[in-house]
Amino acid sequence: MYSNPNQRPTAEELYSIISFWHKSMNGYYYKGYQEKEEYGYKRKEIEFIFKEADKEIPNILTSYEKELDAIYTSRLLTFDLTSALNSSIITSYLDEEDN
Repeated sequence: MYSNPNQRPTAEELYSIISFWHKSMNGYYYKGYQEKEEYGYKRKEIEFIFKEADKEIPNILTSYEKELDAIYTSRLLTFDLTSALNSSIITSYLDEEDN
């Protein structure tokens, strides 16, 4: 995820992406919709990806055992996270990914 808000999708773009996924999974058909491509995927590819992911749900471990000897404590973070995210090293790396 980009630390620069201008490089992140807008709420409208996210709505459009999620709407495309929803329509792909819920039988929203009209002539040519199966072959319609958005965001680099066709509707039938999205449907396949979600169906494959659904098959994995039973394999996800949902019960966790706690280590009785472990000590869980909360600690105050003493560094400025925003400056770390916007460091020149990270920014230059993200810029390289865009190109």
